[in-house]
Amino acid sequence: AVVSTQSTGGHTVMKFEIDEDTFERCKFLPSMIYCPTIPYVYILPPIRYPNGKVYIKLGHSVSFDDPLTRLLHSHQEVLDWYCLPDYPEARSYFIKWFGEIFPKIEVLSAVLDHCVMGVTATGRQYLGFAEKDCFVGVGGNGVSAKMGLEIGRIIADSVIAGQWKGIDLDEKDFEIIYKD
Repeated sequence: AVVSTQSTGGHTVMKFEIDEDTFERCKFLPSMIYCPTIPYVYILPPIRYPNGKVYIKLGHSVSFDDPLTRLLHSHQEVLDWYCLPDYPEARSYFIKWFGEIFPKIEVLSAVLDHCVMGVTATGRQYLGFAEKDCFVGVGGNGVSAKMGLEIGRIIADSVIAGQWKGIDLDEKDFEIIYKD
């Protein structure tokens, strides 16, 4: 069986490098949403990446009407999206938002990055048992980065228990939809 996603979207994020002192002061920040306008911005707490640098990552809400997101129709469009050298319009949005959210944080560098997301027919992640011993967690819809720890906990707890463990969440809201 193949899980159905409605479409594939290109999503833009920006990572802002910070120094070690700022990391120590900010490392316990939660994931947040900053919503003075639409599109809104999500903020991930500082993360140390494999290159040893620490970044605060900003992403944005997903709307195929805004210039920061693109609907991708083919494998080649996905490859082209990942290889996009720079995206000045997105860069200016993220720099503006970071300055509003963190006016006193000095940025060492800013790296624009491109992501690809599966967009489900329901707009929610598909989480559930496809078979007795196979749990599926797919369909980020451009919003899963800020919820990754909780999604991972639901998946891990459910797999260990052999049944849905979404605490106060109804399993039916995350039902897997398969391609015909």
